[in-house]
Amino acid sequence: MPAKSKVKVVWKGEDFKRALHFDMKKKMELCCRKIEADIKVSISGPPNTVNQQSSMVGTRSGALRASITSNWTGGGNGSPPGAKAKARGATSIPDPGGTVTEVRGVVGTNLVYGPVHEFGATIKPKTKKWLTIPFPGGGAVTALGVGRGSAREFKNTFIANDIIFGQSTGKSDKIVPLFILKKSVTIKARPFIRPAIDRNASNVRRVFLELKK
Repeated sequence: MPAKSKVKVVWKGEDFKRALHFDMKKKMELCCRKIEADIKVSISGPPNTVNQQSSMVGTRSGALRASITSNWTGGGNGSPPGAKAKARGATSIPDPGGTVTEVRGVVGTNLVYGPVHEFGATIKPKTKKWLTIPFPGGGAVTALGVGRGSAREFKNTFIANDIIFGQSTGKSDKIVPLFILKKSVTIKARPFIRPAIDRNASNVRRVFLELKK
């Protein structure tokens, strides 16, 4: 299972009435969608842009941005969810007489490198001797820094000074650096989910506190 980076907002109580529950579920949906949209905006441009929302992650292929999703559900004594509810991660839909104990929202990504960006990590090879890191601006990446393939996919290569060299993919036969060989790589945290939560925290509190009035 790919690792997930997610942030949960939980509202608990002893026995919500049905009307209050659906109000809260609707509020949770709105909050989750707002945070999801905020995250996507923050990683839609180049890293460190003037926009104060911009995270340090930025956009290359757009895969991370596209993977950001949110879902919301209520838990308690209820009936099994329908197909649409299941698609959004619901575990139960309370019956009129059921006891609802929790309304939960989740925002995050299921991409394996999501937590690496969010929390940082030290990466080591699992089965091989070396990590092959695409050389910045080299022949193994596009102009946006998106990888063109793994080291095994490049032919006529050779190694010098812990760098894999090979022919460029263009018309020229020029020899270019492709990959750097490393025993391990430490990637600093570049959070993009937690800042969005922080930006929206006061609004989320206000939305739910209004239901208690």
